[in-house]
Amino acid sequence: MKINKVVLMAIFFLLFFSYSVYAIFCSQCGTKNNDSAKFCTDCGAKLTEEGTSVKNDNDLGEITKEVGYSVVLVRTLNNELNAQYRDVGSGFIVDPRGYILTNTHLFDNPEDLEGIRVLMFDKKEYDAKILLCDYSTDIALLKIEAQNLTSVKMGDSSKVIVGEKVFAIGNPIGLEKSATSGIVSAKNRFIEAYEYEGLVQTDAAINPGNSGGPLFNMQGEVVGITSLGYSKLYTEGLNFAIPIDLAKQIVSTIPSCKIKRAWMGIAAQDITPTWKDWEEATKEKNISDCTGAIVVSIVEGKDLPVKKGDIIVKVNKSLIKNLWDLQLEMLNKKIGEEIEITVKRNNKEEVFHIRTTEKPDENMFPIEDEIDVLLGCTFIEKNSWIVVDKVRSKSLAEEFAWKPGDGIEYIMVNQKNGGEKMDTNSKEKFYEAFRKAYDYKKKILEIKIYFTRPDSSWGGTWHSSWREQRVAMHAF
Repeated sequence: MKINKVVLMAIFFLLFFSYSVYAIFCSQCGTKNNDSAKFCTDCGAKLTEEGTSVKNDNDLGEITKEVGYSVVLVRTLNNELNAQYRDVGSGFIVDPRGYILTNTHLFDNPEDLEGIRVLMFDKKEYDAKILLCDYSTDIALLKIEAQNLTSVKMGDSSKVIVGEKVFAIGNPIGLEKSATSGIVSAKNRFIEAYEYEGLVQTDAAINPGNSGGPLFNMQGEVVGITSLGYSKLYTEGLNFAIPIDLAKQIVSTIPSCKIKRAWMGIAAQDITPTWKDWEEATKEKNISDCTGAIVVSIVEGKDLPVKKGDIIVKVNKSLIKNLWDLQLEMLNKKIGEEIEITVKRNNKEEVFHIRTTEKPDENMFPIEDEIDVLLGCTFIEKNSWIVVDKVRSKSLAEEFAWKPGDGIEYIMVNQKNGGEKMDTNSKEKFYEAFRKAYDYKKKILEIKIYFTRPDSSWGGTWHSSWREQRVAMHAF
């Protein structure tokens, strides 16, 4: 019996020592690390919660093969293509019963489509139907009639680290299961394209056809949905993915496929240096802090204690350092819940209580605020002309090349039906034209503007090209 006890104790210590070696030694360089370490003290490799390092580049082929079964090619059919399906993007399986996530912008006008199909890894093709288009996040949920599919493993985009290695799998220009790799260049980016953003920036190549596909970390978990890539004519390696934490809310609606969100009825912006300069220059505000989220509008018909210009610094005692913090707090709130909002007003903190209501699909803010936020400019009436007065740096108006002194002669809207001319010789008519050009549900501005220079000796007219621009208020 004594021998048996000794043997058992020896086995116990051997197993304990083996576990310790596995848990605290970096698998890439062998350096011993403290149990609580997140990165190897020698080579800098990221360590998992158990103390082992994540898979390295040599494992990328293996991981890509494992997760590639869950990535699909999305194809659409409409009247203009003579019954031929067109490859438009990518998607990935989130539920073995045939539920697939992709981007809403792949479908343009879903009601005009004659069919949607997805092509699987084994070349099987299925008809798909759209269950949900959430234009606020640019995420769509599809369903195919298939069972026992291989679904992805969802990661946690809040734990993504700048510099972390990631890879994307998609179908650029229809080239199936193409993999690209890179790093997380930045996180929590707001580029005014969607209502909910906090985008993951990456230098992994994202090309036309990648939209709607997964962005993986080195554990093979999806941390984002590849969605946007800037023109390669002007940038290199500047691409964006929707954080997977936003997609989890969409997945949680299965099988009802009805998304409901709580909101207060405000629009807010991150206090970037650009926005701070704009607020101080156009509204003569003195913004001493660059943390928090600034209230830029109150939705029409709402009477709230929070006012334009307030800086939200806390929600239910949780610190709000930026717009991403406010976004996450509000996404976790329930309809009808009373929340405590702490704001800075005139450099003093004030506390208010607001009861949330259900957020409508289309929300309209005072038109002056919409012009300010969405276009990034101000206008004045001058001798029966609407004239550009000021233009915000890095705004849509600047991208359109508008300049102070430019007069708007008229605006064309409704391109799909041949275009409708709208005169803009007053602010009211200009506002009417803007609202007709902006799709409040899909968050898309489609417009063509004819300009002149009233104060110039050259009285000619020039016009912009038709622009279809995705732009949104961040409404909470």
